[in-house]
Amino acid sequence: MDPQLYQQVLLAVQVSHSPLASPSDRQAAYAFCEQFKSRSDCALYAAALYRNPGGGDAMELHTRQHFALHVLEHHVLTRWDSLPAEEQQKMRVELVELLLREAQSEDEPVFVREKKVALLAQIAKRQFPQRWPELLPELLQVWQTGESQVELVLLILRSLAEDCVSSSFNTSIPPARRKDILQGLNVCLPQLFPVVYHELEKQYAVYKAQTATPVQKNKSQRLIHAALDMLKEFLEWMPLERPVDPSTNFILVAVLLLEEKEFRVAGAECLEVYMTRGFGKENRAIMLQSISQTIEKLDTLDLTTLEPDLEANLLFHKKVNEMLVTWGTCQLDVLLLDGPGEQEMVLLRVILKNLCKLFAHPSLILTEAQIILWLTVLKNKTILKQGETFLSDILEQLRQAQELFATDRVTDTEGVMLYEMLVLVSNSMENKEERWQFVQQIVQDPLTQWTSPEMTTLISSPQNIVTAIEAAANDEKSKKLLGMIIKTLTTLYGIAKRAGVTFSPKNADNTGAFEDEVAQLLGGKNQLEEEEVAKLPVASKWSKWHKNVASMLQNSMLSDLDSMEHRHLKGALAYVYLPFLKSCPRELYPSLLDPVLATLFGHFAQRATSIFQRPNAGDKAVHTTWNTLVVGIEDAKQDIAREKMVMELTRQFIDFIEYAIDPKTVVGSDTDNPKHVTSPEDAFLRDYILTQSPSLPFAIGAILVQVICWKDTLSCRKAVLLGDKLVNILHTNTKYHTLLGRDLFSAALQGILREHVGHVKEDGLKWEIINLARNIYYRLTLGLIPVEECKGIDPCNQPLRPASSLCAAPREILLSLPDVTAGQVEALDTLLREKHSMKTQKNAFKELLEMPILAIRREKALASGSTSPLAGILGSNTNTSGKKILDLPEKLVIPSKEFDTQVTNLDTRSLFGAQ
Repeated sequence: MDPQLYQQVLLAVQVSHSPLASPSDRQAAYAFCEQFKSRSDCALYAAALYRNPGGGDAMELHTRQHFALHVLEHHVLTRWDSLPAEEQQKMRVELVELLLREAQSEDEPVFVREKKVALLAQIAKRQFPQRWPELLPELLQVWQTGESQVELVLLILRSLAEDCVSSSFNTSIPPARRKDILQGLNVCLPQLFPVVYHELEKQYAVYKAQTATPVQKNKSQRLIHAALDMLKEFLEWMPLERPVDPSTNFILVAVLLLEEKEFRVAGAECLEVYMTRGFGKENRAIMLQSISQTIEKLDTLDLTTLEPDLEANLLFHKKVNEMLVTWGTCQLDVLLLDGPGEQEMVLLRVILKNLCKLFAHPSLILTEAQIILWLTVLKNKTILKQGETFLSDILEQLRQAQELFATDRVTDTEGVMLYEMLVLVSNSMENKEERWQFVQQIVQDPLTQWTSPEMTTLISSPQNIVTAIEAAANDEKSKKLLGMIIKTLTTLYGIAKRAGVTFSPKNADNTGAFEDEVAQLLGGKNQLEEEEVAKLPVASKWSKWHKNVASMLQNSMLSDLDSMEHRHLKGALAYVYLPFLKSCPRELYPSLLDPVLATLFGHFAQRATSIFQRPNAGDKAVHTTWNTLVVGIEDAKQDIAREKMVMELTRQFIDFIEYAIDPKTVVGSDTDNPKHVTSPEDAFLRDYILTQSPSLPFAIGAILVQVICWKDTLSCRKAVLLGDKLVNILHTNTKYHTLLGRDLFSAALQGILREHVGHVKEDGLKWEIINLARNIYYRLTLGLIPVEECKGIDPCNQPLRPASSLCAAPREILLSLPDVTAGQVEALDTLLREKHSMKTQKNAFKELLEMPILAIRREKALASGSTSPLAGILGSNTNTSGKKILDLPEKLVIPSKEFDTQVTNLDTRSLFGAQ
């Protein structure tokens, strides 16, 4: 080691952090440090620098040590895989000795500890468990040497699990590596958990001891928090029965800590993570036990008072609220599975009462977070069957929500949703008179606003409304009144919609004198009878209908599509084009329906190309004639309102397409098992559009391609399902191969890979998009059909289709993605041919796409001249980074008995005195 270089490194680190150094000196020091990191022997100097950081005050020493750890981490990230196995092991042993076994400074700052953890976790991610099977025994040995080492071990284990599980980190590790690491950790749990449990008990006893010094309390706090943070990451994936094991019941630990101010938020976070797990029928008892213990503890806590420590109490109340809402969202169906008994319904009632307490919380953040859950609860047939006695006190508490409206403490949207929820509450009342009085009470406030003198004057004439709209830009009073019109009408509509009012038919007076006039309105006195019309040729039978409707649509609607705003086009879809689609005679499909829909779909595809484009950073959104000024909305919220209009129009179009090619009629809606069926008329319409029309499949496909790549989850999900239907019906026709195999397949991949630029989609939707890509590849590229369609055919020996009937575009697109090799694609082909489980096939596709996702997240996607159709959006930089983690060639072998033994001489029968 060169002493001169060593001193230069010390000086460069000092200058780069010195506030007294000149900018040029600091820049030179930065450049030297970066150049030093690229040396092949930098790790040797870094280890020496960590051991002997030189003179100076404590902060200077820690800063040099941090730089040394940073260099070592960079060395592991960039050079680890090129080191021989012997050097890897030697370096690992030395670093464990240096960072964990040697005496630790009592005043070591957080940034040094975190860098130690990051460095050792990076090595573990590359070696555990195949090449570092003794990781846990080594960590447990270090555990015995002191409290500083205990904290480091907990942080290392948390970091290792977090990097494998958390969606924010797990894309840095290939799926096979993640699986190996989690399996290795799972095998270690019988050894690890008793030790962690015992440490929690010991540290909590120190924390609560009256004789403990402030320094001791602070250490205990840090260790307990570190243990809970580690537990939270493990609760996401470990077997469901492990955290409720009687000897190490960590769920009970989290429940008991809910009453401890210092640890209650961490305890609630652990419980929330556990409540998101899929318990299912087989683990229902575990879920019931866990939520029973939790709700029993919450019942004793004050969840409404914010003073004296407002910030801390509000945070805890929010966490408890989120935990209960998460339970209701994820576990309500499990609780009500197979006809719940009296005990389960009593438990549910207590949970709902606690939710009611939080619903009336001073912070409306908690109230708003519950609304969707309550809408679900109050529509659940099993709950409503319990009768008014079950919900009486709950309804009374929810009824108090009306007090929120009078104080203007909720937004317009929240107010409407709360009104609708109250109406759902009234629907559960068995007594008709009481239900009527409840709704009357709800409606009173919006009706009072509607009939107020100011509102009456404003709506008394169209001219008054126009005047108010013109004045709204400068007159706050006019703007508020216009907003109240929209809010009041929306509220009354929501109440009427949820109330489900039925009107009794009235006996009409004898109006026979007007029959002739009515007949003239319906077609004239001398119109032909239906029986005679039916005998006419098709051309004569529908000629008048065809002429009038075609003229109306062409001259009044289709000719003005370019000038229609988004909201007007949305209304036209609902009130003109959808009734036309439903009522158009099948004889007029080729001559009337086809050209109308082709024009309509073509226009929206063109409009979507413009409105879905994301402006570059710093550029303002492009305003077109389709989205004009929204009256009654502040200038700062205009773009949000326009974006909402685009989203609503897109959803309306997707619903329209769904009705055209995938219509469903609900049968048995009043029973416990409603079914969706397709009527013969709807089936005929679907078959015409998809198999007989020469242009409509292409027009529909163009829209679906755009929507799948857009950010709205609801529209995207429906577009994916409709795209899957197109593939199932059209895959054998080669004229659609470009649409399905290139455009739709590219859109599906973009929908997955574009997450890194802001298009975050939930995991369920990601799987649906992956399934669409799999289906395209399976049918078009491999020429195979799913098992359920193989009637009379062996799925493993399907007849080969001619090469001319296959589509090679999906394979070419996969090969054009960064870090995807021909061998990986061939392996995918083999798996898809041999494994017919849809789940297995989707997992294989997901694992293949993990590598492009990693590459895209490593390198900023830039447009280039790549031949890939994805290049324009995703970029084509396929340079592999030296920092990536590679799969290990060694097969993971898990001993069945080696780790099953529990650590002896630990008393883990109780914690904090709880049985």
